[in-house]
Amino acid sequence: MKTLFTLLLTVGLFSNAMAKRGIPIPVCFPCDEIHTVEELPESENLIGEDGKKLNLGYMYKEYGVVWIPIWNTEGVYVLTNEAEDTYYDLEEADIEELKTVHNVEISSGNPLSIWKKVGGKVLLLIIAGFLIWGQFSGDDDE
Repeated sequence: MKTLFTLLLTVGLFSNAMAKRGIPIPVCFPCDEIHTVEELPESENLIGEDGKKLNLGYMYKEYGVVWIPIWNTEGVYVLTNEAEDTYYDLEEADIEELKTVHNVEISSGNPLSIWKKVGGKVLLLIIAGFLIWGQFSGDDDE
């Protein structure tokens, strides 16, 4: 009975019918995210079309549920403004210029925090573990 109730509650919360009635569940499959990696120095080459200073950012696609990032894909370095709502693609020559002229360290890996990388996966595994443990550790009335 407990399993059936849990299943019905889960299906009810994540169904489109419930979402249309006014219970929005923030789900992101996928969302484009931009994260500022490093503040760049003032330079005439690092000014956006709106006249604002640009910084080094990392743009990626994030899959998540209820503000918990589960998976990240397709990450690239970009130039972004401080509000992180506009970005400019970087070519390989631009990245080399940032490294040499502005002394910026650009790693080849993913510069995101540990929470963005694995935090949601760990939380999802813990929840799944509790659900599985709850199924196998029933009350034994012997």
